[in-house]
Amino acid sequence: MSTEIQKSDIFNCMVGLDFDLLKTNLNAAFVKGQNGYSLLVAPTKTEATEGVTFKEMLAEFKTAFGMKESDSTSINDSFSSLNDSAGGDSDKAIKIDELTFKLNQAFMYMIKESGKDMVCEFALAITVDAQNALPDMGFFRIKSLSLAFWNTTRVNVLAKMGMGNLSNLLG
Repeated sequence: MSTEIQKSDIFNCMVGLDFDLLKTNLNAAFVKGQNGYSLLVAPTKTEATEGVTFKEMLAEFKTAFGMKESDSTSINDSFSSLNDSAGGDSDKAIKIDELTFKLNQAFMYMIKESGKDMVCEFALAITVDAQNALPDMGFFRIKSLSLAFWNTTRVNVLAKMGMGNLSNLLG
């Protein structure tokens, strides 16, 4: 074993972060090396989470950002106007507090190499569960809304997230 000091003149750094967003656990890694830096955000698990209701998010925003009661009352008043058309019928009212947001998947990869433009790939899939929030009109009922946004072409990422064109989804 050599006792000589073996060091590089190049500073390298890696920072990892484990965090939750909409009750979905994600990992992030930032790497700084000789030729630039990169950032990766990816899910730790692929199973569905319970999600967060609009009411819970509003309460967390109040706490996190020090919102006053007048601020939250203003927000609530904005949404209560949606129910004016229901004419007091609670079965036809929109219950915005009951909308549940679920982060199904999140992926981001950014890389910036010396002398080159930054490149960013991403994929995001969110489901909005509306079963308890929107009225049942008898002949038509919205249960959920799924949204997906991506610019990556990584087959593995798209397959895990259930994204792609309709031909791929049909098989």
